[in-house]
Amino acid sequence: MLEVLIGSAVGTFGVYFWSWRRARIAREQERSSTSEFERTLRRARDNFALAKYSVPLDIHAELVALLAATNLDCEALLGAGFRPLGDIVIDGVDRDSTMIIRALVSSDGTTIALLSVPRHVSTRVMLGFTSHSPDEMFSTRRGPLPSLAEPAFAHRQTLAADLPIVELIARHSELARAAKQPLIRIANRTELLEELRRAREQIVRWRNAQPSDVLLDADLQAVLGESYEHFGPLWMHRLRGRLPQATLRVKVR
Repeated sequence: MLEVLIGSAVGTFGVYFWSWRRARIAREQERSSTSEFERTLRRARDNFALAKYSVPLDIHAELVALLAATNLDCEALLGAGFRPLGDIVIDGVDRDSTMIIRALVSSDGTTIALLSVPRHVSTRVMLGFTSHSPDEMFSTRRGPLPSLAEPAFAHRQTLAADLPIVELIARHSELARAAKQPLIRIANRTELLEELRRAREQIVRWRNAQPSDVLLDADLQAVLGESYEHFGPLWMHRLRGRLPQATLRVKVR
């Protein structure tokens, strides 16, 4: 969502990984599918490690226009007591990885709502909620979305895509109540950008500390979900050694 991101990006934080739609598991026996799956997994890892968060500029006018698709969700969030923080651009490793995000914050400043629209899938709006403490992250997604492996301190739940926003907020609040330390309060977009970068860097450091095979297996489990038991060992055999551990090749901004 922010890989948001994280996801969106890496999630709610970090970068979101839409491209697995092009690597259907039903085609896994084909050589071309192996190459495509490898490319998308590699691209997802690079996006998560290298994506840059920034404030929209005049050159992003086309991206900002895509946020019109978020109007209904924005109205619902405003009605639930959230207030606008501003818009954020996430630039990935290529043009198709770019997305625009409209951010809102709860009245107490502890829950961020992120409405994300990818450049190349502009008809779909992704909604996520995120709350952070100094050592933990709590994220809620509306509807399923593939992601990479995350550490134990990143707590994530995926809820039905048709749940009303008020219920999504309530369920997220319930998740975040498990925080061992007080939640960080966000007052403005500058603070949000700083926190998204800090949280993403925490996850990147965790990923970089994992042995390559361990990280690959964890990513496959996260991506394949219920299909991991059947296809996981096959992909592990094919990709071991071909996907080096993702590392920060440029300074995260």
